[in-house]
Amino acid sequence: MVGYSFRVPGSGVVNASGGARTPGAPTSANSSLRNRCNPCRRTFERAASAGVAVSVISGAEFTGSGLTRAVLRGGRYVGVHALGDLAASVHARSRVAASATPTTASSTCSAMFTARHRRRGACSCGRSTGWWNRSSTSCHTGGLLAVVADHGMVAVAAPDIVDIDDCEQLLDGVQAVGGEARARHVYVTDGAQDSVLAAWRETLAERAWVVSREEAITAGWFGESIGDDVLPRIGDIIAAARGTAAMVRRKVEPLESSLIGTTGR
Repeated sequence: MVGYSFRVPGSGVVNASGGARTPGAPTSANSSLRNRCNPCRRTFERAASAGVAVSVISGAEFTGSGLTRAVLRGGRYVGVHALGDLAASVHARSRVAASATPTTASSTCSAMFTARHRRRGACSCGRSTGWWNRSSTSCHTGGLLAVVADHGMVAVAAPDIVDIDDCEQLLDGVQAVGGEARARHVYVTDGAQDSVLAAWRETLAERAWVVSREEAITAGWFGESIGDDVLPRIGDIIAAARGTAAMVRRKVEPLESSLIGTTGR
């Protein structure tokens, strides 16, 4: 998985969290790609093989999703519906952890995640802190509660928001667009690489770093080693936003484009 969404040959642009994205892409793409996109043995699979009882506690709506299976394989998924439900499930797993069987539970507090995306960083800290307090007091002796943030958040500013769907210069010669508002994969038509690269650089100017696939790979943006099957998933051109800029798609991605807080450092 090279981004929030990316093109997979034969399947179109696929959203890693929600399946097929572009018109004509098969709706079964999300399920069929889970092992192709992330075939390595997952951490929870290794833990389960070592005799650890693993539980993953998160939103019920994500039960059995392609992303869940691709990333969290090996754990017993416990679907929950609210913060209280989440705390109770963590508490229940803590009671199991008090037994002789090594136990670990991974849980996600989506309320904070959603609030930061929609309310410019003004998240429901009080409710989340209460959840952490209840979870920490439920830990058995010798247990550990680790609270981890997976990424920062950038409050995008209107002057630096560019709507790709409303900018002819950014669409000319472009076959498909993947990624998300702060990091875009641009897939170009044959022979249009140079002209598209120049157009994106000129249009976005100081709002983003715009590089070719080869430049991004050489710079290590996608790690030290990239398999041949992964290369086509990376855009022919990559655009990474600077500062408070965002590259939205209000027609194709209305929900994502409405978010005030976006993934960032």
